This record gives sequence, C-alpha cells and structure tokens, in this order.
Amino acid sequence: AISVDRRAFALVDQNTIVLLNLKDGASFRWTPPGRAVTRLAWRPLMIGSDPNTGGRDLVTGDEEGIIRAWFAVHLPTKQQPAPPKPPYERVFHWHPHGVTSLCWTNDGNYLLSGGEEGVLVTWQIDSTGRDFLPRIGGLIKGIASSPDGLRYAVATSENRIAILSAVDKSTTRTITGLQTTL
Repeated sequence: AISVDRRAFALVDQNTIVLLNLKDGASFRWTPPGRAVTRLAWRPLMIGSDPNTGGRDLVTGDEEGIIRAWFAVHLPTKQQPAPPKPPYERVFHWHPHGVTSLCWTNDGNYLLSGGEEGVLVTWQIDSTGRDFLPRIGGLIKGIASSPDGLRYAVATSENRIAILSAVDKSTTRTITGLQTTL
C-alpha cells in the first residue's frame, strides 16, 4: 500500500511489515504482535497533520479478525531507519474470522472493514464506535470509497459488487456476474 502523500510504501511479508521510504529508499522491518497480518491500509493525512513529524497512521487486519491501528508510524530515513519509539497502537476486534479488506474513508475519520462473515463494519477510530451492515453476500474481497466520499463499493466472493450510500448504507446499485475474457 502506498501512503496518500506517496512518500511511504508498506507491504506484508508473512507476519512482518516492511516500510519503505519512497524518497530515499530507506526501509524498516517490524513484526507486530498477534497472528499473520492479512491486510493493511494507510490513513489519509488528517487536516493539520504534518507528514514530516510522524502524521502517518497505518491499520492492519489479521487472520483472527483483529484490527490494529498504528498511530504516528515512523517513516524510515537513511539518517534514522529505526523508529525512536514504537508507534501508539489501538486494538479493535469484532470480526470472528480473518480480515479480508480494509479501506479508509477519504476524510480519514472512518475505517471500513470486511471479512469472511460478509458484514461491512464502519469504525469511528477516534471514538471506537462502530456500525454494522450485515448480509452483504459472501466473503468481502474488496472495499473502496468514492473520491467524493458519498459512496462505497463492496466486492464479494459471490461475483457481486454493491454500491452503497455512505450516508445511510443503502444499496444504490448492484453489479453481478462479472466475467473476464481470455
């Protein structure tokens, strides 16, 4: 995943997260606690945050359904590849199975998550509040937020994409039976 400011790249290598500074090539490997990480996503920069002083937040989801938010993640540099201190962590858990998709809303206030149980969970990260949209239909494979923040797209293992209103979570359109041509 590439950070919104395009300065950092994060990837999962088994249970290790690799952070790469895209500007100077410095990298840092870190192994978070818990089970194998299955998904990660950068939080959009919040208004007033300074990316030069650690304004980057990263979330990870694991195979047990636990989501960890890592606040003020250190961007490695050639001068300081390792963080001076570990990032602040907050743990969220609702999914009974592995987290299969994570997506931030464009304003960075909400995190959307999905898993094998087919429930879209909307997390308010700063207050730990959450909202559920059940019966999406199959394992949630992907979630995206529209550029204007008014809609979400949720792709499922049932070969279906649901377009949802971000305001009331109603389904505004469904696309089914997608096929690829060879």
